[in-house]
Amino acid sequence: MKRYEASKPSLVTSIKVFEQDMFIRRWPHDAAPALYLLHGWMDVSASFQFMVDHLSKEWDIYAPDWPGFGLSSWWKKPYYFPDYYAVLDQIIRTLSPLKSIHLVGHSMGGTVACMYAGIRPAKMMQVISLEGFGLKPTRAEQAPDRYREWLDQLSQPRRTSSRADRAGFLKRLLERHPSLSEEQANFLLPHLTLDWHGDLGHAADPLHRVVNPILYSLEQAKATWKRIQCPVHWVYGAESELAHSLMNDRNDWEDRIRCFDLFTEHRVAEAGHMLHYDQPAALAQIIDGSRS
Repeated sequence: MKRYEASKPSLVTSIKVFEQDMFIRRWPHDAAPALYLLHGWMDVSASFQFMVDHLSKEWDIYAPDWPGFGLSSWWKKPYYFPDYYAVLDQIIRTLSPLKSIHLVGHSMGGTVACMYAGIRPAKMMQVISLEGFGLKPTRAEQAPDRYREWLDQLSQPRRTSSRADRAGFLKRLLERHPSLSEEQANFLLPHLTLDWHGDLGHAADPLHRVVNPILYSLEQAKATWKRIQCPVHWVYGAESELAHSLMNDRNDWEDRIRCFDLFTEHRVAEAGHMLHYDQPAALAQIIDGSRS
C-alpha cells in the first residue's frame, strides 16, 4: 500500500476545552507567526498536510479537529456556529495567548474565521477564507418547518451516512476527489474514518447532520464582518459550483464584499471546492505571499 510521505510531519496534541478533549495538529515553530488552519464540514485537520508541505515561509501552525470530527470528542448534542467561535477562542487563548493570529479556514472553517475576526479584531493579522463566506440568507417564514425538521431528526436513530470496507471507502474517496493521488488518499483514509463494527464510517458525530433549527442571519454576519480590521483574502476554485453559486448573484456578492475594508480575491485554476485537496501548492503560495 503506497502512502503519502509528508515532508513536514505533524505532531498531535490535545487540550481540554469546556471539559471536552480537543485534538490539535501541530507543525511547531515557536518563533514564527501563528497560523491557524480550520477545516470544513465532514473534513479533518490532517487534510491540510499536503498544503503545509508546500509552505516555504516559517509558520507556527495549529490545525484543530472541530468538536465531533476526527480525533476530538463527540459532544453528543447538536452543534451550532457559536460553539465553534467559543472553541476557537479557547484554543487561541490557551495556545497563542501573546501572538497575533493568521487564520485560514475552508468552507465552514472559513465562515467561522470571518466571524471570529470580527468578534476579536485586535487579535487578527489576516484572514484567508477558502470558499467560506457565510450562508444563503433565510426568511422568518422558514422557521416553523425548520423547527419541525429538527425535532423529527432528533427523534430518529443516528448513524453515519455511509459505511464501507477499506477498499470501498478508498474507491469512493478517489471518485469524489479525482485530484488526489492514491498515495494521498491512503494517507487521508485513517484520519477521515472510524471502525463501525467492521466497516469504515466517517470520523464524524452523526449529530453534525442534524439540520440547524436557528435560521442564518446574514445581517448579523455583515455587522460582524464590518468590525474586521485586518486584510481578508477570499480564495475560490475556478471549477467550484459552490463558489459560483454564491458569486453569480452579483448584488448579494457585492453587498457582502463591501463589508470588508481590505479585501482581495484569488481564483485558483483547476480547483473545485476542496482547494486544499486539488491545488495545495497554489494555496501555499497564496498564504506565503499574503504575509507582509
